[in-house]
Amino acid sequence: MENEGRYQDATRLLQQLVDIAPTSQGWSRLANAYEGMGEPTKSAEAYQTALDSAETEGDKVRLMVRMAHERYARDQDIIARLLDIADQYPNTAPRLIAPELFQHYYNIRETKKGSSYFRKLISRRKFLTVEEFSVYLDWMRSLDAHDLLEEMDTLFQTKVKPAAKNAAAGPHQQAIKALLADSLDDGEQHHVNFRWKVMLYDLMKTVDPDDASARNRWRAYAELAMINSQVTRLVNDLLIPTPVVKQILNWYSKHYALRLMDEDGYADLDDRPAVRQTLSTEDAISRIQTTYPRLYRAFSSRLSLSTPDPEREDLG
Repeated sequence: MENEGRYQDATRLLQQLVDIAPTSQGWSRLANAYEGMGEPTKSAEAYQTALDSAETEGDKVRLMVRMAHERYARDQDIIARLLDIADQYPNTAPRLIAPELFQHYYNIRETKKGSSYFRKLISRRKFLTVEEFSVYLDWMRSLDAHDLLEEMDTLFQTKVKPAAKNAAAGPHQQAIKALLADSLDDGEQHHVNFRWKVMLYDLMKTVDPDDASARNRWRAYAELAMINSQVTRLVNDLLIPTPVVKQILNWYSKHYALRLMDEDGYADLDDRPAVRQTLSTEDAISRIQTTYPRLYRAFSSRLSLSTPDPEREDLG
């Protein structure tokens, strides 16, 4: 009864809002409210009005995808609905739903089907259109999001980079380069995905070999990516005392204006098992020099041979 009362209040409020300012989003929310009240007829009417209010076919598809997620719980049901949407809007929906499909295929451990759907959206022509090249980027993002890094590397080397090389001599060169530039702005400043940045800059310099800026940025991010990888390994190297690890992380954060982990992750450093931290500070730095050479070269001028103060977070 309590839930029914909340739905009734929400329905009244949403009805007032769409009467004042009818929008596709408002009507879709009203449809959900009617669904929650057990009013399928009214829900269907509001949903149809939401579709009719959508300005473009793409907006309609996005609305239908959102409603599919709200109305179904099982991955198989959502997949079936998404495929229905693709059949209904064959010119627009397939590229929009491909990442969503991949997610649900991943959930049921059928990622090959998700990749297969991406693959069929890309033609065999030598010079891909911008839309087709964007499918490759969405495919790479989907693999990256689920840590399928080996598959991502294979896709990059065997398909995406050769397509970028062809684009350098094709009619869509500048448009694809602009697409790549837009994709570079996707990441958060404090949590840069170095792997993604390196690949995008590699593609940019491949699409436009004369772009010295892209080439230089590719080198810089490649170096950062390797340093970042060594920092991550260092955190998990339990032989190195936590104060030394913190010293490096603090300098890393300040020097690059980046964070390797959030506040909870930083606090968890104190839980590193002390019994495994067998190296002195001097021996730890020697280990860093031999095991993490790129990291050592980047940080050696700031590493202290004296025992760091575990309470001090600012190397000053």
